[in-house]
Amino acid sequence: MIRLALIVAILGLVLSVAACGKKGSGTFDRLYASDFGLGIHFGQSGGEVRGVLGEPPGRLERQGGASVTDVYLAKNETALDGSSPQLAVTYLQDKMVRLYNRYYPEDEKRQLPPYFMEIVPGVKLGHRKSDFVAALGMPPEGAERNEWRFTSEDGQTIIIIADFVDVPKTGEPLCCSLQMAVVPATQELRGEEYEKQKEVEKKLHSGSNAPTDVGGASATNKPPATPGN
Repeated sequence: MIRLALIVAILGLVLSVAACGKKGSGTFDRLYASDFGLGIHFGQSGGEVRGVLGEPPGRLERQGGASVTDVYLAKNETALDGSSPQLAVTYLQDKMVRLYNRYYPEDEKRQLPPYFMEIVPGVKLGHRKSDFVAALGMPPEGAERNEWRFTSEDGQTIIIIADFVDVPKTGEPLCCSLQMAVVPATQELRGEEYEKQKEVEKKLHSGSNAPTDVGGASATNKPPATPGN
């Protein structure tokens, strides 16, 4: 009887772990399919994305153009660092792998970014932390961390990092910066692919698109375009 109970308990644990894996994989698929409320998708080329968002006012390049970050700035903003209200789109080998969105909900005098990315319906820049937890679950490392990771069946990972700021009139912290990136499966990484992963993760955890943060990047500013909403 004891042995039977132990077997049942082990089977229950295995099924529980399997269910969690399916949930993570299902969330990955849903996130990967997101158009961010902007009509763009991971894996698209720079030309395809610019065909939707327009030409960016600024651009950062490194590794001879292998890594490119288009920066869509708020009106009258010129600085390309990550503190400007903006949407930044990063490409590696001309495939979109990362989005970064910055906003100042606590300061009504600051300009709005030209775009607000939405990772899934009802969860976007400027929303409450509880909205993120409801959609994504509690961050794996606890409530004090705001980083989520979801892995597909083939080992790819989507990383989401959000920052929140207290806004007294809302009674709850609101998302002031939001990043989302897709990273290749670790076991598949070789040479150049390994460098791609490191580039994506470096950008994610730097929280900035400044030339000094991307190491040897060249930056270009152009007259601001008129992006859509």
